[in-house]
Amino acid sequence: MFTIHAGEFIVGDYIEHTYQDVNVWVPTKDTGVDLLLSGKNKEILSLQVKFSRDFLVTHMKNLSQTPLRAQLRACGWFKLNRKKS
Repeated sequence: MFTIHAGEFIVGDYIEHTYQDVNVWVPTKDTGVDLLLSGKNKEILSLQVKFSRDFLVTHMKNLSQTPLRAQLRACGWFKLNRKKS
């Protein structure tokens, strides 16, 4: 079974509707390329899409009721691994 991640779908859908002369392709083999774009002049561009769920703090009252919270659109976290750099 083949599925596409939500972020890849959102980006591909946006590109298809915004740029009429661009074709969006989804590779079936995972090589680190999420989408391929091709145009009329036969140039190809590969994209890697980074998308994450929204991890908004709602269970901690001291954080969820701050003035800064009203300005946030989405929240997430990063897991840094210095060994991979």
